[in-house]
Parts: sequence; C-alpha cells; structure tokens
Amino acid sequence: MATEALEALLRMTAAGSLAIAMVLGLRGPARRWFGPEVAYRLWAWPPLAGLGALLPSHLRTADAGPVEAPFIALARVADAVGVLPWLGALWLAGALVVLAKLAAVQVMFVRRARQGCGGPAVVGVIAPRLILPADPRFSAEEHALIRAHELEHIRRNDPRGNALAALAQVAFWFNPLVAVAVEALRLDQELACDTAVVRAHACRRAYAGALLKAQILAQGRAPPLACPWPAAGTHPLKLRLAELARRAPSGPRQALGEVMIGGAWTALSLAAWTVTCVATFPKF
Repeated sequence: MATEALEALLRMTAAGSLAIAMVLGLRGPARRWFGPEVAYRLWAWPPLAGLGALLPSHLRTADAGPVEAPFIALARVADAVGVLPWLGALWLAGALVVLAKLAAVQVMFVRRARQGCGGPAVVGVIAPRLILPADPRFSAEEHALIRAHELEHIRRNDPRGNALAALAQVAFWFNPLVAVAVEALRLDQELACDTAVVRAHACRRAYAGALLKAQILAQGRAPPLACPWPAAGTHPLKLRLAELARRAPSGPRQALGEVMIGGAWTALSLAAWTVTCVATFPKF
C-alpha cells in the first residue's frame, strides 16, 4: 500500500512537472498573442496532467514511462531495502512544515485585516468575502474599480483555485517547480482580472493609479487562501502596468486561443497517461 502511494505521488510529480515547465514556457507568448485571460487558463494543465497519470492501472499497458521510470524504480528499491517508512515520515514532516508556514501567513493577513490594515483582497474559500481599503487616498472611482476587480476574482472562482494551489504546495513540497508555478499562477491570475476590469470599464489611467496606491499599502507575503490585489515586489507591478498599456488582442484571436488551450486540456491529460505506457519494471 505504501509503495503504491509513493508511486502515485511520483507519477503525479513527473507528469505535473512536465506540464508546469510547458506552462512556464508558453505563458508569455500566450499572453502576448491571446491576452492574459487566455494565458491564465494554461494553469489547468498541471493538475490535469497529474490526474491523467493516475488513471486506473488496469487501463495501462505498462507500469511507467521514460520520465517516471527512475522515480518508480527508486520507490521500489526503497521498499525492498526497508527505508520506505522513513521516506513517508520525511514527506509528512515536510508537508506539516509547509502547512504551518502557509497557515501562519494566512493568520497574519487575517489579523491585519481585522485591524483595518488588510486589502484590497478576497478572503475565504467556501464563502469568499471582500476586504476593501478605507484609505482616503483612494477616490470613489478607484474604490469602484477595486471592488470590480475583487468581484471578478469571485466570479472566476479564484479563491478556490488558490486553495488547490496551496494544497499542491503542501503535498509536493519537495518539488521546487510547484513553488515557482504558484507564484506565476498568482501573477497571471491578477493580470487576467486586470484585463477583465479594464475591458468592462475603459479606465486604464484610473486603474493604474489604484494599482500604485494599493502597492504602497501592501504588506507581507500574499496569503494562500486569499486574492490580494497588489502582487508582492516591484517586477509584478511593472508587468501589470505594462499590460494595461498593451493593446488588447482582437476578439477572433482571443477566441482562437480559447479553442486551442481548451482542446489542449484534454490532449495533455491523455498524453500524461500515454507517456506512462512505455516501459515495464520487474516487481521486487
């Protein structure tokens, strides 16, 4: 049972890592050609690839593919020499440490929000709620744009997506690509919301001003179970302002991107399963 669980974790790691690498390479060109909203949908690929690698074993023609092969062989050798329980304990310890860190960041953010220092943000997974700034530096128009941005997060189910991303960070704490992916996903999420709000309200200048003011108010790391408006650091802010100045792609081009990426979702899941059907291993 422990061997099967470790093999499943390694299968998901191998397939998901390949998908993450693909998304990291394609997100920039996809954003330029099809817009941030279409590029953000690329992040459905890694979980689909991971699930594709877990299709029932009786559907497989072999045990593992070339990417998974070294990891699966290592898992079976570890089981044979009796170190599998130690690996399980190590994974659990790492997962608990990452969970504690994420929980601490979330608690600190909620505490600041209760003191009136948090936001703009959406907080909560089951019943998301808005945290809006009461700072007088924001004009009435900027307050309206901030509210529209946060409501866009709720409409897209971004809080639940962030919860799944946090769960992936806990389960795959040993894979540095997951941490990189979560940071990039959160940025692409904000870019997608920026695009939707600007398209609906035609307010690039006022929106850019609200972004700058929100960045000044930002404190600490982004909480895992929230959608804070300003991304941490200066580079994401520059990118968001640059995207506001970029001309939006045409409707047909966006539609083409939707079709291409949507079709690739299914194809990638099947490919993740197919790549596991190449090589076989002897049972120890």
